[in-house]
Amino acid sequence: MKWPSLRLIPADSPRWRGLSLQLFVLTVLPLTLLLLLVAFGSVSLHQRAMRSLVGERDERAVRTSAFALNEQLRHRRSVVAALALRVADSADFSAILASTPGLRDDFDGGVGIFARSGQLLSLYPPDSFLSRQPAGTGGAILTLAREADMAGVFSEPLAAETSSESYVLAAAGWPGEPVVVGAFSPAGLARTVLSNAFQAGTGSHVFLVDRQDNVLYA
Repeated sequence: MKWPSLRLIPADSPRWRGLSLQLFVLTVLPLTLLLLLVAFGSVSLHQRAMRSLVGERDERAVRTSAFALNEQLRHRRSVVAALALRVADSADFSAILASTPGLRDDFDGGVGIFARSGQLLSLYPPDSFLSRQPAGTGGAILTLAREADMAGVFSEPLAAETSSESYVLAAAGWPGEPVVVGAFSPAGLARTVLSNAFQAGTGSHVFLVDRQDNVLYA
């Protein structure tokens, strides 16, 4: 019986170096590339998942904030509607405004009672954003005085001359009766609502814009 002949190949021989190169190319290199691919793929999937979670969190925060802002607008419309009911039953307008609690909190631009012609009948407080609004033809006050009903209406944001913030007017009134108008800053309202939903340092950026995409709060 013949035994297979064996021959040792010196480590420094060209043939051994060729076998080592083949072993590296066929075994070690593919495994290394596979490991790198798995590692980078895992990092990419993790980052994508984190971005998705952050996006879902921000979307929920935006929806919650929009609902909260809408509720605040409904509340202010209810306040002017309730005042309009009292105005229709009493001629002492100053007493009505002075005896209503929380008006400064809801309407930082003041609350006024206006005739349907736009004439100012009573104002609280006297020095407020409403005191500087024209009541003549073309003014927002006259427009609201003509359109207001007990369902309540809102104006477009109005620029303030003494500050960089704008104000929105909410108005309500019985047909033929004086109209109650309250002015509030949408930036101030957003500052209160959104600061609870978007904490500083989270990397989120939130903007409140009007229908013309003018930034009211950032």
